[in-house]
Formats: sequence, structure tokens, C-alpha cells
Amino acid sequence: MGAWGAGNFQDDTALDWLRLSVRQPIVEEIQSWLKKHDEGNGPAIIAAVEVLALLCERLPAEPPRPEEVTAWQRSYLRGWNRYIDGLEPTPEYKAKKLEVIKTTFEKLLALSKKWHAGNA
Repeated sequence: MGAWGAGNFQDDTALDWLRLSVRQPIVEEIQSWLKKHDEGNGPAIIAAVEVLALLCERLPAEPPRPEEVTAWQRSYLRGWNRYIDGLEPTPEYKAKKLEVIKTTFEKLLALSKKWHAGNA
């Protein structure tokens, strides 16, 4: 289709770059890291989820399907729950961190639901 406007992402080449060079590597890293989630990669996983949410919120980047985001969240929380107590966090930190994790996934899930409902 080519270009349909003057905007930076109103062009197939730009959208392909965003999808293939930016979005897809983030998604693939999240998927890979979740397979061996531990305290060593947990912060990187949740940071990648946050960056993906920002991309999907600010740019025309397609979020993963809602069921995939939900599966990621379940997997992340299973892993986090396995190791967090071993790190001896204060109860306040643990509660705040859990809230941040949930909020991060909920943000991506909301974007996913909106995108996929509008593009079904």
C-alpha cells in the first residue's frame, strides 16, 4: 500500500520496521525469558513488558493477543512467587512490587483488548 499520510508511521516500510525490528524482538525476549524465569531475569522481563506497553500506547504497535498477555502474567507471577521470599524483601516492598507487576500487566492487557477489539 505504501504511504497514506505524512506521519512517521503512515507508511508500510515504517510499520514493518516497528513490527519486525522493535516490537517482535521484545515479544520474543519476553517469551524466552519466561521459560526460565528466576530472580536473575525477573526485572528484565517486567521492564520489557512495560516498554512493550509504552510502544503499544504511543505508537501503532500491535500488542500481543489478550490471552497471551494473561498467560505471561500468570507465568511471571508463578516464577516471582517461587523466588521472592528467598530474597527476604520487607512486607512493604513485596506488596508494592506485586502491585507494580500487576499494574504493568494490566496496562498491556487493556491495550491488547482495545487493539484486538478494534482490529478484529
